[in-house]
Amino acid sequence: MSENADFVVYWKQELFYLAQSLEKEVSLWGVLDIGSGTSGDHERNRSNTLWEYAIRAGVVLFKLCGLGAFDEMPRIKTHILQIRAELRRCVDEFKVPTYYFVVKAPYGPPSAYDRYDAFFVKIFQGFCSLWVNSYEDRRTISEWSGQIERAKLYARILRQASEALRPKSPDARL
Repeated sequence: MSENADFVVYWKQELFYLAQSLEKEVSLWGVLDIGSGTSGDHERNRSNTLWEYAIRAGVVLFKLCGLGAFDEMPRIKTHILQIRAELRRCVDEFKVPTYYFVVKAPYGPPSAYDRYDAFFVKIFQGFCSLWVNSYEDRRTISEWSGQIERAKLYARILRQASEALRPKSPDARL
């Protein structure tokens, strides 16, 4: 297997690990107790957690695209390349946008400062929108659904992507 294929295998496995980790995280969330004074803190922590996972997944998807893993999936590849062009334009113009001007997400970062990581969140969200097929999944992504449902869907998408992107060659290790 070539060195490039080894890297693809590595990053595909990283998607699987992200899915596992997010599933474990969600299993610890439970149901919010609205009566307690800390429900806002729980909601904010969940929001920050989803943001961090979206960044990590977006970075992995970005790297996989650069390695050619999405050459057989032109819509996903085009989506990632369009966001790369937006990011490049911001860097070339010395702009650092505030996250909510880059991506509309029902979760957010710990702070609203100017940041480039929003582009990776946008990559991940767009990937999820392109990946899902069922009406229910599309509704979960497009609406401001609960964070637990959204996180479970994200974990399922990451797991499916890690399985679908496995190498087709007989000498592949995964």
